[in-house]
Amino acid sequence: MIGMLIGVVIIFCLSNLIWNVTIKGGTDESRYEVQALTQELGLVEGNWIQQTENISTIEREIMNKIEEISYVGIQRQGTSYYIEIEESEKELEEQNERPSHLVAEKSGTVHSMFVTDGRPLVEVNDVVKKGDVLVSGLLDEEGENQTTSKGEIWAEVWYHLQLTINLRQEQLKLLPDPVTSYHLRIGDRQIGKEENELRLVHEEKTPFYFFKWPLPISLTKRYYYDEQSSELEYDIEERLPSLIEERLKRELGQQVKLEYQKVLHEDRDSDKVKLEMFVKVIEDISTQQIIDQGD
Repeated sequence: MIGMLIGVVIIFCLSNLIWNVTIKGGTDESRYEVQALTQELGLVEGNWIQQTENISTIEREIMNKIEEISYVGIQRQGTSYYIEIEESEKELEEQNERPSHLVAEKSGTVHSMFVTDGRPLVEVNDVVKKGDVLVSGLLDEEGENQTTSKGEIWAEVWYHLQLTINLRQEQLKLLPDPVTSYHLRIGDRQIGKEENELRLVHEEKTPFYFFKWPLPISLTKRYYYDEQSSELEYDIEERLPSLIEERLKRELGQQVKLEYQKVLHEDRDSDKVKLEMFVKVIEDISTQQIIDQGD
């Protein structure tokens, strides 16, 4: 009887150890980076399954920290983990590209140009309107030689903005170094009670296994953070440029550059300021337009 009990305990322990981690796909360098990162996160042969970060966390960390990886998928089969990775394509295949122009997506004054393919039709300081052809994919007047136009046409573009700025804002910040706690659960019932005044931010649940079958017993890891409240006061002259830049990048893309700003109207109300203004930005206004048979 004792021998049978010892055998069950040994099988139970072996069923909750990681016995194999296999990484497929990518280059040798990428697989080495993935292996090093997964080991930091506890996904290593000989470690307890319950001590390993959950699969979604590991996948997210790989995507965030290894730039070359464009896809990662992790599957767990019993005591083995299989990691499949794919790397980003650095170059697009040109054989399927169709001849095209670069046309203006919006009106503006050409500020600078960088053209790698195609025949430029505009110059710096030219005023262009939305829809104008900036770079032609027709390399001759007859249109017999065609190419896929590529490049960037940066132009000065004006925008009319309305902003509301909060000069005073309450900020709630989570302090670093969370307090972690572990709890055993049988079914839906937690063993023991827990009282914690800190804020519960994250919870991970890892089941125990008997061979490959999950048992109705799990280990729950909880992360509690202390909070700090503070009131921030902003100076409008300090905050205005950053707010405008955030608004423009959110609406127009991260590459836009703020060149000039002019406040037309300002209305202060308690801790808020409402602004009406013109801004001038530098942005790439070019977009591809496929050459159809009529061109």
